[in-house]
Amino acid sequence: MARVGPCSIALAALCFVTAFAPRSRATETELRGRLAWVLGDADLTRADRTTVPVSEGFGSGDRPGYALFFDALAARDRSRRSRLELELSRQEAFVDARAFAVLALDVDLEALLAPGERAPSDLVEDRGTRLGVSTAGSAGRVLVELYPVDTDGLRLGRLRDLDFGATDTRRGESSFFDVEGGVPGGRVVWQRGWVRAELVGKVARTRSPSDELLFGALARLTVAPGAAFSIDLGGGCVQHPSTLSESGRGFSAVARLRLAAFGARVRALEQRGFPAEAPRSLGPGLGLAVEGVGLVQRLDDAERPSTPRLEPGWAFAVSGAYAAPRVETWMSVWARSPSFVLRYGPGLVPGRSLPRRGRAQSEVSVAILSRLRGLGAVTPELGAGIRIPATFTPAGCCPPAEPLVLHGPGDYAPLVAGRRRLLRFEARLGLVLELSPVKIAPFVLYRRDGSRSALVPDGAFVRVRRFVRPDAIGAGVAVIGEL
Repeated sequence: MARVGPCSIALAALCFVTAFAPRSRATETELRGRLAWVLGDADLTRADRTTVPVSEGFGSGDRPGYALFFDALAARDRSRRSRLELELSRQEAFVDARAFAVLALDVDLEALLAPGERAPSDLVEDRGTRLGVSTAGSAGRVLVELYPVDTDGLRLGRLRDLDFGATDTRRGESSFFDVEGGVPGGRVVWQRGWVRAELVGKVARTRSPSDELLFGALARLTVAPGAAFSIDLGGGCVQHPSTLSESGRGFSAVARLRLAAFGARVRALEQRGFPAEAPRSLGPGLGLAVEGVGLVQRLDDAERPSTPRLEPGWAFAVSGAYAAPRVETWMSVWARSPSFVLRYGPGLVPGRSLPRRGRAQSEVSVAILSRLRGLGAVTPELGAGIRIPATFTPAGCCPPAEPLVLHGPGDYAPLVAGRRRLLRFEARLGLVLELSPVKIAPFVLYRRDGSRSALVPDGAFVRVRRFVRPDAIGAGVAVIGEL
């Protein structure tokens, strides 16, 4: 995701002035925004930097430990961050077309109130600033959008753990890997009746000294003949930097299929997992969806680095939503191969495939989110998830190698000698108070991750691998004001 400096903001303002001059016959202006303030601690039992994730102690602002893995139910919104969106549009009276511009930013309030500690460009991030035109006619509705700063929000996939096309390098989620700045691009959407087609293009620039352009494309076709059923086909391909591989430029490509019954209810799974930004209310009934993703990456062979190899990967998910008059529940079960877990940073060694000789075990996750309705302005919410992490055990080593626990791109470590992979359990209890236009959401969270280990001192000049303390209890309150 791109950091936004003063020049970028000035450029966006200039686009606004140019696009919306007073000559417009009918101008619509809409201001949308959210200011979020979180006060708390992700780990009340410790306040040091030896934990995983790091415990920053009590304070205001977004803590890494607030983000629990079962928020994968929630797609891509970090609702703990402050956001400002300003949308201006112009409707011409003589044509059925609308031109619009949206300025969308995330603001780091905690850093903003501590001047001098961080550069101004680190305080603001782009969240989808765009210019566009939409029109409708007998041939259908057409939408054309240009994203001049970044396209991280344009991804394939409903669940975060199954998505593709990310460009958020600061958080280790980028299909282009190590690139410089934002990844601009655009998209074209055509819709007629129950058919919808979408095409996305992205352009990235690698870091110096290579300084080369990388291209990516995503495509999606949705067929929804009725409110009770939909078919979603998608695919995409993204180039790798030439410096990543010895055998030539590589790529990542995916193909995706999703089937949904009673899709209107299942689509609510796209909404947010954090208590202060809960999914929208559902109508009564049951919805089900099945999603499968296939991945192919061209990488260097782990045994012969100068030889290219196509590394396959896969992911599969079953999601459901059930709504009764008083209770709404979302649940997902998904599995990912080790290669798919590492898709945003392929291989144990960047640019290389997993060794052919070895034993791989896939990751399996279960997550559930439930809410009580009908209590007026108060909405209790409970979310919980269990994950068995992916592992890879290299073969042909003497002595035998310990299994490597794969948490994500660049985030892996061997298990403690003689131990088997353990469960990761996380839960959060929240309460959302709707005091329009303000939401107040106190929450308590618990994490137990038995798969994390670290090298710790054991006598003079000796370090051994042991499990880190697995338990963490956090608490806080989020205050979010809607504009």
